[in-house]
Amino acid sequence: MSDWMCTGCGKVYSTDQMLKLKLVKAVESDTNPHQQHGFLSQCTCGHVLMRDEWSKHSSVLIVTEDGYNTFTVLVNSWFIGLNHKFGDGPDQFYETIVEVPALEYEKTFRYATQADAETHHAEILEKIQNGEFRLIPRIRYEFNLTEDE
Repeated sequence: MSDWMCTGCGKVYSTDQMLKLKLVKAVESDTNPHQQHGFLSQCTCGHVLMRDEWSKHSSVLIVTEDGYNTFTVLVNSWFIGLNHKFGDGPDQFYETIVEVPALEYEKTFRYATQADAETHHAEILEKIQNGEFRLIPRIRYEFNLTEDE
């Protein structure tokens, strides 16, 4: 079952319950939301789900140990709205993704609370800036043997 959380009041809705909530324009200035940005559900507390939710974005440049390459590391944390918990595990309404786009590297972390997400976001940045997260250059070889017919 999928659970959606309202950050306005903390109420959790099943998908069926959320779909029965009042719909409001996703972007208030839209003149024709059917052809523009569409609609979002509004909690009974008045908060519009998935609009103006918490997020934090950071970018850090790091240099490989050999000093020849510089890469951008992106650290993005946000409220994801939909609970991503596994089985009977803890709720996971927030996530942080660490990316090195040039290397197609991505690591995802999930949390129950915004406080946990904010704390881990800061810890990740500190580790990157202190050199605890390093890029070690590797040479990748491929061997492809084809036989002449």
